[in-house]
Amino acid sequence: MATVGPAAAVAPRPAVPRSLFVRAVYKSELPPAARLVLVTVAWSSGRGGRGSFLSRSAISERTGYSVKRVQRLLTDCKRAGWLAAEPRVGRCNDWVLTVPAACVQEPSEGPGRASGGLTGEARRKESGRTYYAPATGAPPVVRPL
Repeated sequence: MATVGPAAAVAPRPAVPRSLFVRAVYKSELPPAARLVLVTVAWSSGRGGRGSFLSRSAISERTGYSVKRVQRLLTDCKRAGWLAAEPRVGRCNDWVLTVPAACVQEPSEGPGRASGGLTGEARRKESGRTYYAPATGAPPVVRPL
């Protein structure tokens, strides 16, 4: 029984900076338990969205949930696209913060841009930036590469 999203596995997305990830989690419609687990993992990661080496028992201690519930929530979050796990032999996973495709919006064209100049895709390629924004109608957030 999935509590967070689709039952089918979703292809992993690139790592997202911690601050953008936490904002997306807060603005999502995830259950509170899943939000707490994701934020706990996020705050133990580096700024770039990688380097969170928390074990399930460490997450359990920090959240107050049982290890079994944490395991179930982590599995659901991975299936929904909120986390990716890079296994390390003999150690805890490296949790990678990702944002599901459903929460990513393309930036809208600003006034005066539609008549001329570069298209949105060409402008993104030229600037070397990726745009992330939650699906709540918030303005897009620019993440430098």
